[in-house]
Amino acid sequence: MVAIKNAYQAIIDIQMTTDYDEGKFKQLLATLNQAYDTFKKKYGYINQAVNARLFDRDDRYPLIASLELEELDENDSSKVVFVKSDAFKKPTIRPKKHLHQVMSAVEALNVSLSEGRGVDLNLMSSVYPDVSEDMMISELGETVMIDVERYIDDKTVHYVTKDKFLSGDVLAKRDCINSLIEDGDTQADWERYLELILSVVPEPVVLSDIDFSIGSSWIPSNVVSQWVFNELLDEKVGLHSEEAKSLIVTSRIGRGFNERLLNRYMSRQSNLRLGLRDEYNKSYSHATDIVAHLLTSNQPTIMRNFGTTENPIRKVDEVATANLRECERVLQESLRTLFMKIQQSKK
Repeated sequence: MVAIKNAYQAIIDIQMTTDYDEGKFKQLLATLNQAYDTFKKKYGYINQAVNARLFDRDDRYPLIASLELEELDENDSSKVVFVKSDAFKKPTIRPKKHLHQVMSAVEALNVSLSEGRGVDLNLMSSVYPDVSEDMMISELGETVMIDVERYIDDKTVHYVTKDKFLSGDVLAKRDCINSLIEDGDTQADWERYLELILSVVPEPVVLSDIDFSIGSSWIPSNVVSQWVFNELLDEKVGLHSEEAKSLIVTSRIGRGFNERLLNRYMSRQSNLRLGLRDEYNKSYSHATDIVAHLLTSNQPTIMRNFGTTENPIRKVDEVATANLRECERVLQESLRTLFMKIQQSKK
């Protein structure tokens, strides 16, 4: 039984590929038939009750048992006999396809693509004979393109469809093509390749166009720190200065200020001017107080006691909260202006 199981598994495995060797497959069929015939001569049918009991615990037994088909004995209809299934004779997992010849390079390409082989010139030549690969590529024109990333890696020519060429990491492909042009490579009309790839390269996204908040985690801490120093604390510091690196710290609950460093500058005029000027809400009187909340993406509401001293009613102070939202908007626009300046300096 083990010999049958191994032989059948080998037949299943070889059919897992689309281009398996037919000669090898026939050899495996012969091995399976021989293993089965030897077993049957010695022990009888796989599905006989005695064999079924012996191998019932083998999780592969149902698969092996399927190699036999149940039929009535021709000579005695009261008896059941077993015969070999098609698995002993031909492919049953993935039958070998016989590809028909075609009359054009485009048809040959479609065959290759339908077989999941991409631009396989060997397969295409087998269905479109008497035409050289160079002639086939010429006939296809810009339907296929050289895979520029593979070409620049090892200088071997492989083709992909135009659609595939114009998709994926088009920026990397653009850089590869520019490099080939600079090197004076003559394998293809790289200027035309560049023209095609540039037609699908997206417009660069500038920071000022991105919808973000002060608390957006992708904004580097030193960028926010520089903005706080320059715009809120009236202290000019560089982007890579120790102050810019140290002002914002990260903890398990998110980002926040280094209070010891911040306290040195708290009373600067801009910090007071951009804060919430409200005598009842001293906790938001500095711009950095508001930024501290925004760093954790927190937009608090301001509560106030209404009613009498004896029976106070705590409610949202709509006016103060609206003023706080306006302060947040002004701060947000201030940071966006910094991003625009950074973008302009790069140009």
